[in-house]
Amino acid sequence: MKDQSFPFLTGFALVLLIIHYLQVGCSPAVLPALQKDFPELFRSPNSTVVTELTDDLPPQVKSYKSNNTQSLGELLIGFFKYYTTFSWDRTISVRVGGTQPTPHGRIWSGPYIRLADPTDEGNVTRGVYNLHEFTRIKNAFKSASDQLSQTASLHDILKLN
Repeated sequence: MKDQSFPFLTGFALVLLIIHYLQVGCSPAVLPALQKDFPELFRSPNSTVVTELTDDLPPQVKSYKSNNTQSLGELLIGFFKYYTTFSWDRTISVRVGGTQPTPHGRIWSGPYIRLADPTDEGNVTRGVYNLHEFTRIKNAFKSASDQLSQTASLHDILKLN
């Protein structure tokens, strides 16, 4: 039986948190919700979609331009601030470009962080079942936000020497 007690966010989960922030956490958005904004691209079988999005970008995607003018530093500070005050009782979906009420069911009832997989809509954070670890993750977001708001130094937040 697979151990579901992994107390961390996987790389994929972190990438989805970043994408979600860039879709709805900053204004104006940096990234579109591809599946919502360009549904015609996702009507084909998955293998065709992957080929189309990796070989030569479709014109709709290639022509997308964000009006966001924030620097990477401002976006980083905003990322941590956003997740410091985020309402974790909702499910994050990069597919819809926002959050949605948490569905009922076995894979959604236990974890404290809920991220819908954009390909199959399963929960990619099935590992964050422990309240202590969930609190630790939230505290890491808050600590980074607090440190960056005080010094705005990536050097300080990463404790680089």
